[in-house]
Amino acid sequence: MGAMMAILRRTALRGVSVAALASILVFGSLPFGPSAYADGPNALFTGFVLPDVNGLPARVRAIAEDGTVCGSADIREQDPNLGLYAIAVVSGATKEGCPMPGGPLRFTLLYGHIDEGVIAGPRAILVPDSVTVVHLYVDHEADPPGE
Repeated sequence: MGAMMAILRRTALRGVSVAALASILVFGSLPFGPSAYADGPNALFTGFVLPDVNGLPARVRAIAEDGTVCGSADIREQDPNLGLYAIAVVSGATKEGCPMPGGPLRFTLLYGHIDEGVIAGPRAILVPDSVTVVHLYVDHEADPPGE
């Protein structure tokens, strides 16, 4: 746990305490909104979200290349031009269709709680039992999942 706390201290983001990030690892949720229940060896992704012409998204989903949803979480507005997310993501060892450790992962940004979302950049690699900082933005040139 000491090594994990060191990672959390190095990756602490504006407006989010180390205690809040630690609660994500322990409980799988944030004080400002639930993440999807993720059982098994999880990877945690966290970072800033930039708005586009539609404004700041409400949620983020982690998806496999075929579109399988491997985690979802709320985006916390820091100000109108910046959001913050933290999402627990499961691997293919826990949920069929999700990437195996070392596999590629994509993110979608949702402006409502039901819409299909828009592809966000950049892509990431799934590394269970890790915390990875990935700052997200709408990627207008990305291919839809499954293509």
